[in-house]
Formats: sequence, C-alpha cells, structure tokens
Amino acid sequence: INHRAEALFQYNTNSGFSFDLIDLFNNKEEIAGNGQFNTLYRHQDNLIDFITTYLTPSGKLKLQVDLSNYDLDYDETAVSYRDRRDNSLGASVFYQFWPKTSLFLEYDYSDIEFDTGTINDSTENRYYGGVTWDITAKTRGTLKLGYIDKDFDSAAVEDEDGFSLEVQTQHNISPKRALQINGYRKFHETDLAGASSYMSTGIDVGLLQRFTEKWSGTFNIFYETNEYNGLSRNDDYYGASPAIRFKPKEWLYFDLGYYFYRNDSNLTTYDYTAHQFLIRATLSM
Repeated sequence: INHRAEALFQYNTNSGFSFDLIDLFNNKEEIAGNGQFNTLYRHQDNLIDFITTYLTPSGKLKLQVDLSNYDLDYDETAVSYRDRRDNSLGASVFYQFWPKTSLFLEYDYSDIEFDTGTINDSTENRYYGGVTWDITAKTRGTLKLGYIDKDFDSAAVEDEDGFSLEVQTQHNISPKRALQINGYRKFHETDLAGASSYMSTGIDVGLLQRFTEKWSGTFNIFYETNEYNGLSRNDDYYGASPAIRFKPKEWLYFDLGYYFYRNDSNLTTYDYTAHQFLIRATLSM
C-alpha cells in the first residue's frame, strides 16, 4: 500500500511578485531494480520547494529563484547507503523575444549529503541555456542545453562533469492525436553500492489517441543508457508501455496498462526482464 500527499500554497502580489510553497511526500515500495533480488524496498521521500517569481510590467522579463530540500529514507538496512538529503538553490532569467517564444538562462546548485554512505557526498553546479515555445496550437515544448559539474567531498571518488540535455515537446497531429518526445542527459545519485553516481541518457516517445469523449489510449517506447562512476558497468534499458483510459465522468477515470522493461548490462549479473500490469482508478475533485 503506497501513499502520496501534495500541498501547494501560492500568493500573488499586484507588484508582479508571486510566491509558491510546495510539499510532495511519498511512502511507497519499489522493486530492487537490479535483477539480483526479488524483493521490495520501502522508502519515504519528501520535497519542500519554495519559489519566488517576479514578472516585469511589460510581461517580457521574468526572474525566478528556487529553494528546495529533498529527503530520502529507506526502511531496510540493505539499502540504507542510499539515504540522503539534498539542499538546492536555483536562479533563472526568462525573456520573451516573440509572443509565444522565450529564451532563458538557468543556474542550479545542490549540496548532497548521505546519512551513512558519506563517501558519496558531493556538490553539483548545473548551467543551462534554452528556449520554450508555444508557436501554434499544435506545437509546444522546452529545450535545455547545459553543463553539469559534480564534485565529491572525498578525494577517493573521481569527480564528474559532462554535457546536459533536457527536451520536452508535444505536437498535436490532429484534435484527437498527439505525439510527445522527451529526452534527457543528467546525473543520478547512486543506486548501487560501489558506485558513486551514474549518468543517464535517454529518450521517451509517446503517442496519445482519443477514440471517443470517454475512451483514450497511449503507447510509449523508451530507451536509456546508464554509465556508472566508480564501477565498470554500463546498462542499456528499454521497453514499451501501452495503456487505455476510460473516463465516465470529469472527476473519475480508470486506467489499464502494461509495461515491459529489459535491462542489458555489460555485467550480465544485472540483466533482467520485467513485466508489469496496472489497473488504477483515479478520483479528482
């Protein structure tokens, strides 16, 4: 049984300032995910995010500052090395060059501290430049290009840096059909003892189809490659996920889905295949 809670408070002033306070809490189980253990690990994670935004009277320039705290805690001692806290600060500048297109610059800093696996404590500096567009009723998206520098506190762990990418776009082929493409390249904190972190590069392509007012469906395919730091391991992770939704009321819908995953690693111990079936009812008030 998994639990999720979300809270949002927003305050807007007449002078162009807005303030958002967000809290997201999860208490859930996840599959070990390494193909070696057929078990579930329960964890709690909480994100507190405070965002301050200023929009100039012309509406063309927007400034944003983001402060956040993320806490992750596992119940099982076997994965307690993953328990950590992230404190982050971000600043962004957006400028609207055309009515539906904005360019932006973004800087993010994170201080990452582990409870027991302190050898993996690090700081991250992330630099981005990008564009957001909503050119027509058919096409909208965001493109972020940047650079990540990850410095570990311990001299025994090799520092990392590299090119970063985030792409989110949707094209409405017709009133009933849309194509979504999401791509990324970024660092993740370690999910494996013996590795300090890993770099993920991936793409997800999804087709959305509305059949009637009440019935719709999606079909997604994805591919991701993970390169581990501190361990000679590279994984190719791919799969597909068809799903169908029935929405009898505006406030009620049901989902039926199937997920297929395959992980191919250069260390064959970590090869695995997963099949997941989903039945879900959602009530939205």
